[in-house]
Amino acid sequence: MIPNSHRMLSTRSTTANTITWFDRRAPGGDEESAGVLKNDSNVNTIYLSNDNFTITSGDRLGFIKTWDLRKADTKPTSVTANGPERRPITYVHASPVLRDEDEGRLLAVNSYDNYLRVYSRGERLLGGFPSAMRVQHVLRGHQNRNWPIRSSFYCGKDYRPYRETTGWNSSNLNEADDFEFTTEEEVSDYKATNGINGSLLLSTGSVDGNAYLFDISGGSGTSKLIQALEGHQGRCYSVEFHPSEPLLASCSADSIVKLWKLSRAPSGANS
Repeated sequence: MIPNSHRMLSTRSTTANTITWFDRRAPGGDEESAGVLKNDSNVNTIYLSNDNFTITSGDRLGFIKTWDLRKADTKPTSVTANGPERRPITYVHASPVLRDEDEGRLLAVNSYDNYLRVYSRGERLLGGFPSAMRVQHVLRGHQNRNWPIRSSFYCGKDYRPYRETTGWNSSNLNEADDFEFTTEEEVSDYKATNGINGSLLLSTGSVDGNAYLFDISGGSGTSKLIQALEGHQGRCYSVEFHPSEPLLASCSADSIVKLWKLSRAPSGANS
């Protein structure tokens, strides 16, 4: 279930192939205050967008689906196959919101095929030129197969995003501004000056007991494995970054929660 103090809905995914939602503002017993979305397989994970009416789900058949609660029917508005094998998805979540954005532009997806995929959900996601979701990074090195592993984003306070230019039309290109980079050289120079504060990182747990840390600051296919954080004696199920500080918590089947402090340069971490 996903309740949140600043959100108006609570949502819940089930093994009965459904997503149920509840409007927390409505009085109890109001039929219009709740609803059910019907999927064709077990729904393993859901993400409720900041607009309070868009839900992204990941299911047992390996599909990422988007649902609009404002629509009368229960059909998803978009369906994306997560990789060629379409292994079960264990976790979906969006990147932090940046300047002038209503919603994070990236979506991270953990699945049973030992890959962590990062999708671009379209520039100016909730206004402007939304585009089809496409893979931007495929992260490897961790082990995810057959276990419910989770991941987490860290956005440095000085991070500036990379805007893809390939395949843009002229209208999209005109939207780029000084806040965004359009070349990898700009990204590298900026990170060299600002270190971790100028980086976008993604960490994930792993069956081998490590937490893995990736740099995804640049454009498509430029992700880099920074470090495997060793120390747990059991499966590392989940990681979670502090909302604003370079601190990472990891939890494991060894019944231990570890706290990691990331160094200034995007090349290491200390426990």
